[in-house]
Amino acid sequence: MKLLPAISLLLFNTVTLRAAEIPFIDLASETDRQVVVDREAGQYLGHPTTCVLDDGKTVLCVYPKGHGKGAIVYKRSLDGGKSWGARLPTPASWASSKEVPTLFRTIDAAGKKRVIMFSGLYPIRMAVSEDEGETWGELEAIGEFGGIVAMSSVVPLNSGAGHYLALFHDDGRFISRDSKRQEPSVMTLYSSLSTDGGLTWSAPSNIHASSDIHLCEPGALRSPDGKQIAVLLRENARRKNSFVIFSDDEGKSWTAPRELPVTLTGDRHTAKYLPDGRLFISFRGKTASGTRAGVGKSRMPTEGDWAAWVGRYEDIVEGRPGEYVIRIADNHKGWDTTYPGVELLPDGTVLTTTYGHWQEGEAPYILSVRLRADELDARAAVAAKLELSKDGREAIRLIDEGQAALLWDASPHNAFTDLVRWREKFYCTFRESDAHVNGADGKVRVLVSENGEAWETFAVLGRDGVDLRDPKLSVAPDGRLMLLAGGSRYEGKELTGREMLVAFATSVGSARFGEMQRVEIDPQIATPGDWLWRVTWHGETAFGVVYQAGAARNRAHLVASADGVHYKLVQRFDLPGKPSEATVRFGDDGKMLIVIRNDGGDYFGRLGSASPPYTDWDWRAIDHRLGGPDFCQTPDGKWLLGTRRYSNPPRTVIGTLDPERGHFEPQILLPGAGDTSYPGMLVHDGILWVSYYASHSGKSAIYLAKIGLPIGG
Repeated sequence: MKLLPAISLLLFNTVTLRAAEIPFIDLASETDRQVVVDREAGQYLGHPTTCVLDDGKTVLCVYPKGHGKGAIVYKRSLDGGKSWGARLPTPASWASSKEVPTLFRTIDAAGKKRVIMFSGLYPIRMAVSEDEGETWGELEAIGEFGGIVAMSSVVPLNSGAGHYLALFHDDGRFISRDSKRQEPSVMTLYSSLSTDGGLTWSAPSNIHASSDIHLCEPGALRSPDGKQIAVLLRENARRKNSFVIFSDDEGKSWTAPRELPVTLTGDRHTAKYLPDGRLFISFRGKTASGTRAGVGKSRMPTEGDWAAWVGRYEDIVEGRPGEYVIRIADNHKGWDTTYPGVELLPDGTVLTTTYGHWQEGEAPYILSVRLRADELDARAAVAAKLELSKDGREAIRLIDEGQAALLWDASPHNAFTDLVRWREKFYCTFRESDAHVNGADGKVRVLVSENGEAWETFAVLGRDGVDLRDPKLSVAPDGRLMLLAGGSRYEGKELTGREMLVAFATSVGSARFGEMQRVEIDPQIATPGDWLWRVTWHGETAFGVVYQAGAARNRAHLVASADGVHYKLVQRFDLPGKPSEATVRFGDDGKMLIVIRNDGGDYFGRLGSASPPYTDWDWRAIDHRLGGPDFCQTPDGKWLLGTRRYSNPPRTVIGTLDPERGHFEPQILLPGAGDTSYPGMLVHDGILWVSYYASHSGKSAIYLAKIGLPIGG
C-alpha cells in the first residue's frame, strides 16, 4: 500500500455538539426493571395489549399463542404491573383468534363501562366484558368486513357521549370475504364509527390508500387541548420513515401523510401523556432500509428492539425529533418484538408491556417495565447523544471528507492506536488483523514520521498462535521506546489464554524491537486473564491498571514497575460495574489521575485521583460512557479526553475533562464513524495530535487529526 500524505486540519474555531443531537437512554442491560408477565418453554407468546381499570391498579392483558395469531391468553395484574397472576379462563371462541387481539375501555351515553377486545382478519370479531374483565362474551363478527391489527386504535370522539372512532389497515386480502391483494400491493387505512359505547360499528371508511408508501398500524392520540387527532403510522414498505396524519373534525377528514423524524420511526406506536403534559410513546424500533438522495439511511440504536420516545405533541406537529429516545430492552431476533401496551398509573408511573426474543435461541415471551419521567429525565441529562440530520429525519452517516489524514488501511482490519514522540519523531502503533475479534492472529505495526506528514513502517511485531492487540507506546526513563501489547490465544472462537507482552527499541535507526518478553504481574493478584492495557512512566516508575474480567464484575488493581516488565501491586480498587481499559496520567503536582472504562452498572466511566504513595483514592463518575479512553494535559493546564462516543453512529470525540467534578464536555467529533475510537493523544508545538481508527469507509483504517489549541475556550 502507498501511504497517503497527511492532511493538516487545525480546528482553531471549535464547535460544540448540541445543535443536531438527542439524548439516548439505554435500559436494555437493566434487567432488574423487567417483570415477566408470561413465559412458556417452546411456546411463542407475542403482541400484547393492556387496559388499566378505574382503580389505577388492575391491569388486564391479552396476547396470542403465536406470531399475530393463535389462541388468546388472558392475564391480570392487581398491583400496577409489579406482579401478574395465573392465566385466566377464556371463552371457547378465543382459541380461534386469527390475529393480534386489541383491548380497550369504553363507556356509553348512559355511563355503562365496558372492556372490549377485537380480533382481526376476516371478519373482524369482538368480545365484550360488562363486569371489568371478570367474565367475557364470545368473539362475534362486527360486520361483513375484515382488517389487519384490528382495531389498532380506538379514540373517544367529542361528537357525543359513547362515540368512538376505530382505526385499522388492510393490504387488500381481508377487507371483504373474497377480496385479494392487488399488484402492486396497496395498503389502505380505514376508520369505523360507534355511537353506542363500542357495541356496534359502522362499515369502514377509506382514509388513505397508496402503493408507494404502505401506511399501517395506526396509533392515535389527541392534542393536549383535545381539538385534534394525530395518528402515527408504520411505513411497511420500508422506503420512508414513519408518518403522521391529523384530523381537526373528529375523523371526518384527514391531512395528507407527512414523514416523521427518525426518532419516532418504527412500528405499532402506543402513546400516553405524562403528568407534565409530555408524551411517552413506545414502539418497535425499525428504520427504513431504502435510500434518499443517494445517502444510505442510518439505523437507530433501537433497531429491532423495544423503543420509546419522550417529547411534546408540538414536536410531532412541527416534525422535531423530541426530547430523548430510549431502548427499553434488547430483542435477540430480527425485529420480531414490541407491539406494546402503555398505561399511565395514578402516581405517574408508566407501565409498558410487550413481547420479544429476550433470550437468545428461546421463544419470545411477555415482559412489563415500569418507568418514571423524573428518573428518565435525570438519565437523559447525562446520556450519550444521537447525531441527527438538520431536519431530524435521519441519523447522520455522512462523513466530512478531508479533515483527517488516512495513515494506513492495508489490512482488512486496522485498529486500536497509540501515538508518542520519541527522539524528535512521531510514532504511531496499531493492530492489524482481519476482524475486530476472533480473526487471524493480530500483528502490531509501528509507523514513524519526521513531521507527521509522511509516514513509513518502523517495525512489525508478531507471535505465532497469539492475537496481539491494543499496542501502547511509552518512553522509558533510560530512553528506550517501550511497546506493550496484549496477547490472546484462541481455539476456534473460544479464548483459551491471555498474556501481556513488552518489547523495547533502543535506536531510531533500527527497524526492529528487541524480543517480546512476557509481563510478570504480582503473584498476589495475578490471574490467567490479566490485562495491563496501558502504562505511564512517572520518574523511574511505570504505573498502570491491571483489569481482570469476571463473570459478574471485573477487578482492577494499580500496579507499578521499575523495568516495565515486572509489576508489583500498589492498590486494589473496589469499583462498581465492570472496570476495564484505564489510562494513568500525572499532574504537575505529582497527583495521579486515572480514567477507566466501565462496561457494567451505569456504564459511566470513572475518574480516580490520589497523591503519593497512591494508596488513598478519590473516585467519581464521569458523566459519559467511555471506550478506549486516553487523556492528556495542555500547556495551560487543561485536561483533554478522547474516547468513543456511543451514539448512532459511534464516533471518536475529543473534549475537556474537569478532574474536580468528573465532568466531560465533548467539543469535537473526529471524522469517521462505526467501529471507531481508541485514540492516541499528544500535544506538540501548540497542536493536539490524535491517532484513531474508524470504519465508515467499509473497513477499519488508521487516521491522524491535528487540532489547534485551545479547545473549549
